[in-house]
Order: sequence, then structure tokens, then C-alpha cells
Amino acid sequence: MIGSIVEIGWCGGHGTAGGMMDVFKQLNWEDGGALGLTSATVGLFMGIIIGMIIINYGVRKGYTSVLKAADNINSNESYDIIPKAKRKPAAMTTINKDIVESFAFHGALIAITMFIGWILQKQIASALNIGMPLFPMAMIGGLIVQMIISKTEFADAIDVGTLHQIQGLALEFLIIGAIAAIKVPVVVAYATPLLILIVSTAVITIVYFFWAGPRMFKEDWFEHAIVNFGALTGVSAVGLMLLRTVDPEMETEAGKAFALRAPFFSPFAGGRLMTSMLPILAVKYGALKTGLIFLGLMVVLLILARVFGFWGKSNLKQSSEA
Repeated sequence: MIGSIVEIGWCGGHGTAGGMMDVFKQLNWEDGGALGLTSATVGLFMGIIIGMIIINYGVRKGYTSVLKAADNINSNESYDIIPKAKRKPAAMTTINKDIVESFAFHGALIAITMFIGWILQKQIASALNIGMPLFPMAMIGGLIVQMIISKTEFADAIDVGTLHQIQGLALEFLIIGAIAAIKVPVVVAYATPLLILIVSTAVITIVYFFWAGPRMFKEDWFEHAIVNFGALTGVSAVGLMLLRTVDPEMETEAGKAFALRAPFFSPFAGGRLMTSMLPILAVKYGALKTGLIFLGLMVVLLILARVFGFWGKSNLKQSSEA
């Protein structure tokens, strides 16, 4: 199961790693929770530090479409306290307070999704006689609630900003609790395999960045690749930070493409449903068989990309000569 640690920690981040602690506990490998959180921390730092190194290298080699000199590289302007002129409302009140607080209404919706997930977890465990984690079941519960409520008048009462506020608050508590739950003796005990796993995955990721990026994306390949690199090693915020470093005004289509693919990719991979199922699949079918299946799926996807014209010759040399 240790092979799933990088996928859980890097692609999923601290939120997924924290949520997977109960999954590892059900699989009788509690150490996996501590290793997942360690992996998430390493991935976050790697996404930022290695990402900036790649950006500096890419700018100097002429791979970037917007920035043309390394001297122009700077992090996106940020503030510890946002000036009044730049402040934006975090949420909107959508329901009359005499009926119910808007924050409580949105919190209740989240509670309903978790309750549906809990029911699904118990029913599947009873029917198939296998342990199912609550984390992916709650996500399915969220899809069910979204499908139902979108067909009712209550759809107008949903405020994405409020949901983001609840999500952010819960994630902050989860990250703090998750980091505090890291067991240093466990990390030390697994130091050698964990180090080998992280270093090898880091090397493969960097090589894949420069190999697949210019072949998959015909235009602005560096911008498209760097946002995905940041999101899949750290979190989406890291990917967008790296993108804004090379494309401050969002002149390329990389940001839009990243946002458009999210509804199709995020529910399943990158720390979501498939990620949370990896340890279970590894236990049920074996790590080697599970790894070979996913390797085969990757090969199939690359072939399909080639057949449908999404994969072509590398334009790495052309971009450096531009």
C-alpha cells in the first residue's frame, strides 16, 4: 500500500491524506495515515520550490510564451492584509435570516451529503462484505444532493462562496489536526522506502513534464504543463500560483483549460474517488496487479491521445528558438 502514498499526498494534499487516515486504519495499516500526511507536506514544498526552479529554467530556455526574461519572474502580488480597495465579498446571504441562517443552511446540505455517504458506506459494506471508506462515499453523496437540488427552487439558494468558506474552515482544522497527528517515529521507521518513493516519483514527474508537455499541448505548452505540475504535486492553489508567475495576466488559455477540465477530472483522480480507492484495490488485488492495470490504462490513454490528435511531435525545440 505504500505505493499509493505519493498519489494520496501529492495529488490529494493534506485534505485527502487526512481523510484517508480512517481508510488506512480500516485496512489495518495505521502508519499509512502518518506517511500520507508526510507525503502531502513534501509534495507541497516540492510543488512550490521545484516548480519555481522549472520556471526559471523554462524562461531562460525560451519555453514560456509570456515571460521572456528571467528578470521578470516574480511571485504574484500578495498581501498579508488585503487593502480595502481590493477586498471582495467572501459569501452572499441567499436566505431570509428570519427563516434560517444562510451559513447553517449550507452546513446542513454538507451534513446531508455526509449522511448519504454514511448510508452508502454501510449498504455496500453489508452487500459486498468489504470495508468502504466514508471519504469517497461522501463525495458520491455530494453528487446525489447536487443532482436533486439542481432540479428544485432551492438551487437559487446555493451560494458557492459560502460553501467555499465552510470548505476552507474545515480544511484548516483538518490540516492542523492532520499535521499534529504525524507520528515522527513512524516516518523514521519508513524513512528509506519513503525517501526512495518520493525521490523516484519526483524525478519521473520532472522528466514527464518536459517529455509529455510539449507533445500534448501544441500551443503554450509550458503554461499548460506548469499549472498541472503544481496541482498534481501540491494542490490546485500551487498550480495556479505557478501559472500566474509565468502568465500574470492570464494571456494564455492555460488557466481556462485547467478550469474546464476540472469537472471531468477532479471527481475521480487527483486526490478524489480513484485516489481514495487505491489502497483498497492494492489490498484486494495486490500491489503489482493494481499497478500494472493503471500502467495499462495510461498506455491506452496515450494511444487514444495519439489517435485523436492530442499527441504529436515535440515542439520543445521550436519554442526555445522562438
